[in-house]
Amino acid sequence: MPRQRIDLVPLYSRLVAILSRVFPDIGMDLSTMLHKDFRYLVLKKDQIKIETKLKITRFIAELVNFAIFPKSEAFNCLKMLLRNFVHHQVEMACAFVETCGRFLYRSSDSHRRMKIYLVCMYMVYSINLKATESFKTAILSGI
Repeated sequence: MPRQRIDLVPLYSRLVAILSRVFPDIGMDLSTMLHKDFRYLVLKKDQIKIETKLKITRFIAELVNFAIFPKSEAFNCLKMLLRNFVHHQVEMACAFVETCGRFLYRSSDSHRRMKIYLVCMYMVYSINLKATESFKTAILSGI
């Protein structure tokens, strides 16, 4: 799939969900490969390939919606993004929550954990916002 075609991700994930009923290995193998790619891109910390990062994040989130990617692994991915909540990790976390956050929040077995991660995400965001504002005021006062 081309890295710029993020609009195809829901279609491919639906196809995988349909095929995994007949061939369960497809879903497990794809989940493993996506998780490895996700970990590699997050731990590498380069500031390029944002389309690839968002595509993999959305693909994982769509597979969570179809119960192909395990919820526990999805929460581990979100936790990895929240550890270093800057630059592309912010966009990836937002894409993740946008795609499967409602599903995780509404599911009875993952509601509590998702609520905690949303609160944590908001706290990290507000801390970063305050730090950015204080940095800007320090620069402007020096001018």
